[in-house]
Amino acid sequence: MVDKQQWIVLPAKMIKDMFGLRLSPLGLVPQRGRRDRMISDYSYYDVNQETLNIAPNEAMQFGRTLWRLLFQIHHANDHFGPVYMSKIDLSDGFYRLWLRPEDTHRLAVLFPSRPDEPKLVGIPLANPMGHVSSPPNFSACTETVADLANAALADPIAREEARSTPHRLDVVSESLPDPTDDPTPIPSSTSEVSSAVDKTNKNVTIDTAKAEPTSEPSDHPSQIPSDGPSSEPSGQPSFPPAAKQFRRPVAAWDIYVDDYCGITQGNRWQRRMVKRILFQALDKIFRPLDDDDTPFRQEPVSIKKCKKGDATWATTKIILGWFLDTIAKTISLPDHRAKRLHEILDSISPEQRWIATKSWHKIIGELRSMSIALPGCTGLFSILQEAFRHEEKNRH
Repeated sequence: MVDKQQWIVLPAKMIKDMFGLRLSPLGLVPQRGRRDRMISDYSYYDVNQETLNIAPNEAMQFGRTLWRLLFQIHHANDHFGPVYMSKIDLSDGFYRLWLRPEDTHRLAVLFPSRPDEPKLVGIPLANPMGHVSSPPNFSACTETVADLANAALADPIAREEARSTPHRLDVVSESLPDPTDDPTPIPSSTSEVSSAVDKTNKNVTIDTAKAEPTSEPSDHPSQIPSDGPSSEPSGQPSFPPAAKQFRRPVAAWDIYVDDYCGITQGNRWQRRMVKRILFQALDKIFRPLDDDDTPFRQEPVSIKKCKKGDATWATTKIILGWFLDTIAKTISLPDHRAKRLHEILDSISPEQRWIATKSWHKIIGELRSMSIALPGCTGLFSILQEAFRHEEKNRH
């Protein structure tokens, strides 16, 4: 992070007498499949409590991202073919936003030092994890990118420009996932899902082996080619369409903090255009790499996640912690989340009469996060919440 110019580390004796200096403790948040995330505890010395609340809290509109995606998938018109999904993550997140130099020492942290080393202090140069203003400031930027992308998708001129203008991330964003990375099968390429798509336009097909055309097909419903085969896949259950299906193919980007979730219908050139539009919007808000950057600065888009296949279009994908299948119209828990839920529930003994308040908060939080897959279960949490009214020595 020092190499990326996100932090500087100085001997404590150099800045110990600086006016307004706050020294907060550091911590680590465990992460699945990657190194722990460093976070600063800015509540310890009341940094968060005394921060002037001028950040745009209204920008944090990601609470119903999954609901919005499911709504569009459910109402998508099968006439335009299957719904494809893509997920594009940002790298370095909050650290893409710089702080005013005169304010950085107020967010300083006590930096670990080795034996016989002088006491060290870390000073952030960008928005650090743990500061109360970091999430809304960052969300304002990511929401702006999504708004720009969706506005461009509604503009025929912008769509045509995206079709004809290649982007530097076109190739890497179409990397296929390694099937050994996750036990849940996720078909990602057109050839893998072609046997389970296009239940209505059975007589219209495209040859995915042909070279990319110089111009895109029209977006008129009668002229959008399908990726599917000429016969309905065997063994695929049929589902009744939504009461009011969309009259046009879906094409949209939504955002959950730093995860861009895209959905679209149409052939692979249409899907490439939708993705290019997001990349172009990202370049307007988060500066891309240039020749003056150090070797340590990374692309705003997480290249590591792209190479794992997250960004490629697929009809089955893990989105926001859920395994979605737009062909079967199902939502399910990935294996690691189902295992975690079992571990939490197994930790409670049937004979147990008391439980720590912190543990009960964790259990209810996990169950609430999974309630989206169980329609009608929201009202069943009342009896679980009732326990918080009967607290005795931090237990229920």
